[in-house]
Amino acid sequence: MSDRLLVAGELGSRHGAAAVLVSDPANLHWLGRPGTAGETLLLCSGAVRSINGKGPGIEQTLAELGINRGALLAADTVPVPGPPGYLTFDLSADLAAARMRKDAGELAAITAAAALASAGQEAVRASTVAGAGEEELWQSAWAAIAATAGRNRPGAAPEIDLLCDLLAGERTAAIDGPPGATRLAAGDPLLFDLAPRLAGYWADSCATFAVGTPSARLRSRHDSVRAALEAGIAAARPGVAAGAVDAAVRDRLAADGLRCPHHSGHGVGLCAQEPPFLTPGESTPLEEGMTIAIETGAYGEGFGVRLEHLVVIEADGARPLTTHSLTLT
Repeated sequence: MSDRLLVAGELGSRHGAAAVLVSDPANLHWLGRPGTAGETLLLCSGAVRSINGKGPGIEQTLAELGINRGALLAADTVPVPGPPGYLTFDLSADLAAARMRKDAGELAAITAAAALASAGQEAVRASTVAGAGEEELWQSAWAAIAATAGRNRPGAAPEIDLLCDLLAGERTAAIDGPPGATRLAAGDPLLFDLAPRLAGYWADSCATFAVGTPSARLRSRHDSVRAALEAGIAAARPGVAAGAVDAAVRDRLAADGLRCPHHSGHGVGLCAQEPPFLTPGESTPLEEGMTIAIETGAYGEGFGVRLEHLVVIEADGARPLTTHSLTLT
């Protein structure tokens, strides 16, 4: 049994569970079962059984393992789709916590996804001119991502999923939204938040930049948001509580009379957003190997600014994995 399977089984045992049921795709991937949609993995005292509708169901498998009705089961999806007569404990938070610290293989996968994010960001920045439309800018990002991932080479077609907000002009005040029909005018801000997934692992990024010469108000807000992001990155290191990083971001914004209406960061891995979350009062300490998107923004008065870098926590602090520019112009 792999180390991760042992960890999952031990997490269930701590709660007195006789068996652990895992069916969430992210957890299955982490346990070495990528691409197994519809599977439930049953772990019990060293035994690993796959239940996918083609063989014995959960209840029969439990009976074969000597686990009778009335026993406590730990599961990452509650309510579990069967069986009746068993008590069920929600193990999803425990498994999410176990996944927070990434190993070398995971870090390599996230770094590869981060390269796609940076390529997409730089392609949109290079294509941002007055008259350009949100949708065509998105197409330039996709072309750069596909080329960086190798999809332009015969026989190379890695699986890529994408999430994005792409907002121009006054739409940037809305915080999020997909690319639409808006066209850029001189002086407009463009907010581009890009999260690509490559081979199961996500990255995240965001930049806000101006078309031509920005207004003094846009420049001032961008300076404040960038300073807040840099304060968050500087504060992120092993042993520091996630809430303390959030406070560093918010305190820097507050010094300029600004506030961020959303979290100031989150973990990134097999989910686009996962623990730890950088929110007020969050006590989870950062650890080496965590990959965290640190982001901050300020919105209102007709426009918004958001900036974000994905970092890995190392012994001496946070090292950015995304490399895209954060300059306004």
